Amino acid sequence: MTNPEPETDRQSDLTKLMLTIFTETNCWKGGIYLLKNEDFIQEFVEEAREHLDNFERILLTDLADISAEQINDAFRAVHSIKGTAGFFGLTKIVAIAHSMETMLDFVNRKKIALSDAEIDLLLEAKDRLKVLVHDVKNSEVYPIDDILAKLQLTEANFLHQDVKKSYVINDQLPQEASQFFAIFDFDQDILAKITSFRKFGHHIYGIEMALTEQYLESGGGLEAIVDNFISVVNAIVMISLEGDLITVADLKSGNCNNRNILILASSILDESLLLQVIGLPANCVHVLTENDEKMVTDQPLVPSDLDATEKKQTELRPTDINEGSESLRVNIKLLDDLMNLASELVLGRNRLLTLLEPEKKVIAGLPQVLQNVDRLTSSIQEKIMLTRMQPVGTLFNRYPRLIRDLSKKLNKKLELHIEGGEVELDKSILEGLSDPLVHLLRNAADHGIESATIRKQKGKNEIATITLKASYEGSVVNIEISDDGSGIDFEKISKIALEKKLYSENELNAMSEKELAKILFNPGFTTADHLSEVSGRGVGMDVVRNNLEKMGGSIEITTKSGQGTNIKLTMPLTVSIIQSLVVSSNQIKMVIPQADVQETIKLKKESLNEKIEAINGKYFYRLRDELLPVVYLYDLWNPEQSARAEQDHKIVVLKLGHHRFGLLVEVLMGNEETLIKPLPGILKECGIYSGLTIMGDGKVAPILDIAGIAKKMALVHETKTKPQTQSEQNELKAVISNDNEDFILFRGSGNEILALNIALIKRIDKIKKTEIEQIGDHYYITRDNQPLRVIKPEDYLAINRRDNDSDDYYVITPKLVPRPIGILAHEIIENVSFEPILDSQRLIMNGIFGAAVFQEKMILIVNLYALLECVEPESFTFVPSPHSVGRKILLVEDSPFFQKVEQNYLESGGYQVTLAANGLEALAILANEKIDVVLTDIQMPLLNGYELLQKIRQKPAYDGIPIVAISALTGALNRDKGLASGFDRYEYKLDRESLLQTLDDVITVTNRGE
Repeated sequence: MTNPEPETDRQSDLTKLMLTIFTETNCWKGGIYLLKNEDFIQEFVEEAREHLDNFERILLTDLADISAEQINDAFRAVHSIKGTAGFFGLTKIVAIAHSMETMLDFVNRKKIALSDAEIDLLLEAKDRLKVLVHDVKNSEVYPIDDILAKLQLTEANFLHQDVKKSYVINDQLPQEASQFFAIFDFDQDILAKITSFRKFGHHIYGIEMALTEQYLESGGGLEAIVDNFISVVNAIVMISLEGDLITVADLKSGNCNNRNILILASSILDESLLLQVIGLPANCVHVLTENDEKMVTDQPLVPSDLDATEKKQTELRPTDINEGSESLRVNIKLLDDLMNLASELVLGRNRLLTLLEPEKKVIAGLPQVLQNVDRLTSSIQEKIMLTRMQPVGTLFNRYPRLIRDLSKKLNKKLELHIEGGEVELDKSILEGLSDPLVHLLRNAADHGIESATIRKQKGKNEIATITLKASYEGSVVNIEISDDGSGIDFEKISKIALEKKLYSENELNAMSEKELAKILFNPGFTTADHLSEVSGRGVGMDVVRNNLEKMGGSIEITTKSGQGTNIKLTMPLTVSIIQSLVVSSNQIKMVIPQADVQETIKLKKESLNEKIEAINGKYFYRLRDELLPVVYLYDLWNPEQSARAEQDHKIVVLKLGHHRFGLLVEVLMGNEETLIKPLPGILKECGIYSGLTIMGDGKVAPILDIAGIAKKMALVHETKTKPQTQSEQNELKAVISNDNEDFILFRGSGNEILALNIALIKRIDKIKKTEIEQIGDHYYITRDNQPLRVIKPEDYLAINRRDNDSDDYYVITPKLVPRPIGILAHEIIENVSFEPILDSQRLIMNGIFGAAVFQEKMILIVNLYALLECVEPESFTFVPSPHSVGRKILLVEDSPFFQKVEQNYLESGGYQVTLAANGLEALAILANEKIDVVLTDIQMPLLNGYELLQKIRQKPAYDGIPIVAISALTGALNRDKGLASGFDRYEYKLDRESLLQTLDDVITVTNRGE
């Protein structure tokens, strides 16, 4: 049994194949044969790219964690590239790879530790190799002297560390002057000094000085050597092998002892005299002739014989190189052609099935043939799709290097965490994401992350974390870029937007944080204080959004001051074919991605109005004891309810992350594979479509955007279902609880946040200040050719007022009041849903129910009727009949908020109120107290309103007590059901006027009966 050959000597399959060709065909002539063979070239390029990616991945490992085995792997990767390139006669690739190999060999055999600077050099060499490999046929005309010089000098430094000799650089120093001088950065200042010295007859030298103990002893000590040196030489620039600038003071201090110093200098002495004076070997001094100067300063990075297009492709920027796919071994164009053919095949199949549907019963054997065609078409399409799907990790793995480079450029401590690398996307989408992700990561590093000093002052970890995460959500993939930096500075955005005259100050003041964040997508907009190579040009976020939208994606920004920013990209899995559910309403076909569908429910037209409950203008279906928000499909483009057909409906239950909602459709037409076509610009504005498709009958149908529908119809905040974590369960209880109420938050002229229940609002209009007219002490606007009185809340409530020169106001017009009066607001903040837990003990204010806390802000809940009584007592003060005053009402209400509201209403009508939180408490009170009227909610725990009604009606002692139902369910069916069950009256719980009048009526009837 023979021993296996060492890993470093193994040959790739490509190398073995080439050796066979050399032997059998005898046609090896400097690699010319192989360079003409496209198959061999492509194999080499793909193999080299894979080796270079592995090489980079190893070097990006934390310095403390790099193992000897990893160094061996890096060595083998470069060795393989060198060996194969040698067969092709690619001498420049061989030269760079050989120097990299030598460095790694020192590290491996001599146990010399790699420094951060040396890893930077190896990565730079890897980048240069990548450029040469990318344009392999022109690789021999690319300049490489600069990178070779750096590598060879580092090799020399390694050798010096190993053998501890004087002038160890002698054997390793680049022998050509152009290579040696390429180490220096010839900027304008240096070139000016060189020109000036040449005018006075000076020679320009490149000198390497190794300050070893032997050299210092031979020259009479450090101070004598330095004084002697500067007496005959003008040092233009001095650097260490690591590239650090060095001064004469550094030399004299002894900090540079046992180090190699590279010096660009001038002297009036010629080369021979200079060597005698400074006592250095001849190979440590190079003369910079004018020809050499021109070569190192004007040396092109791109071959001059390439045209402009090729030059752009060969710029030394690895991120611009389209690397293709590591796993694909066929031409990408072939896969694209196959994908297009598969798409057309699916369309043809759908059309064929539609046309031949009537013939199935006529032609024998046709159903089986069509079924087979259907199955084979789906299989072909699926397999071709799979060849194009790639894990996002192939893209994400490029970015640790980017973050490492940014960390050095920005002088920040950055760390990149990658999650979800196994999530797969279509190759074309993955490639389209490359540039947007680069821009967003650079923004996070430059704009989002603070310096290490500032982070430490804030009590944060000095090492900032940027997270790149991918996850599935239905038929889309979410890619999130988040950081733990300072968050977005909205004041700065407003200031810059105002300076650029993008918006007025009033418009900016009226914007929410979400709206302010959208300003970042304006072309040319930047928050950078100064221009840098990383950012500041104002070209980026608008391009990012445009590129994402072209692929059917979207972008969303959320941020929290001092804690960081999250940017979510939502992308389709593929840009071609999806499984879908075809539905229709009013004979209009729509397509829903199958991945977004959870289940379907059939509703008979007779029970439609009973099963679909209307609450505050929104519709709900009770699905397994939970309220499911629903929306009529036809309402998406025609909100007029009269247009709905009186027929059976189906609820398509849709899922969007943790959210669920239903879409009411008339017809389910079945499942179908659909080809996605781009959405015309005019339809993008609708916000509810993600694309178009061609149906089997040849007609075009839109593909619904589930997230867009949820957003447009304001369903998202109410659709969360049972999550897994305890925190999510608590959040769920708050979202679906019957105690949650919808409020509009607004401000008067002061800072207080006021809230008014949406159910009490008829409309909200934005008006100009000039539309308000003052007549006497009152203010009016014109509405529908009629005067409408408007009030400022700060004139009647004990809240702050301030001068406000805003040109815009909002008029909130209430409903359920005897006559309309508008409330003037300076700002409409947002529409929120929460359970208001009122603190009315410590805050007693006329016109305010109490204070509640929402999202760490105190909110004053407006008592609409009390406020209007302050404005016009004669119009809004309810005057009960004399026989109603002092009567005792048993109010059965489980919601603390509605208890407070309804108790206030009743007491304003002159009634005494006894409270019960549920039906059982109500029965106990009835057994012990004399009650004139029972006022009960319907939806309650322990004993609901219907059950309480039955219990009371079963006892003869309670026969004379009127029972009135109060509820937020205001539909006609709910009212009819309540009255049919035995309630004396059925009232909407927020309508004070109607409720008080009803109580007055039932008491009057009861008195007559007495």
